[in-house]
Amino acid sequence: MAAYVFDEDFREAPRRYDVGIRVLPLGKLGEVYDCVASYVKQGGKVLDIGCGMVFLAIRTAKRGAWVRAIDVNPTMLAVARRRAEKLRVSHRVKLCEMSMAKL
Repeated sequence: MAAYVFDEDFREAPRRYDVGIRVLPLGKLGEVYDCVASYVKQGGKVLDIGCGMVFLAIRTAKRGAWVRAIDVNPTMLAVARRRAEKLRVSHRVKLCEMSMAKL
C-alpha cells in the first residue's frame, strides 16, 4: 500500500516522479529497463502500460521497436512527449491517454 501511495504522490508532479522513480528501486531500475529492452528486435511491437516518463518506451524505440505507450495522467504524457521528441524517437512512440481497463 505504501508503494501505491508513494507512486500516486509522484504522479501529481512529474519532476518529483522522475527523481523518485530513480531513487525508489535503489538505482537499479535502469538496469531492469535495459534488460527488458534487450529482448526487443528491430521492427518489434511494444506496449508500455503505465508508461510514466517513457523510460522503457524510449529504450525499446532506440532498438528499433514501434511502441504504444499509455498512461492515465495527461501531465506525465506531456512530459513523456517532450522527452521522446528530445531524444528523437517520437516517430516510433505513440502516446495515448488511457487506462489499462479501457485498453
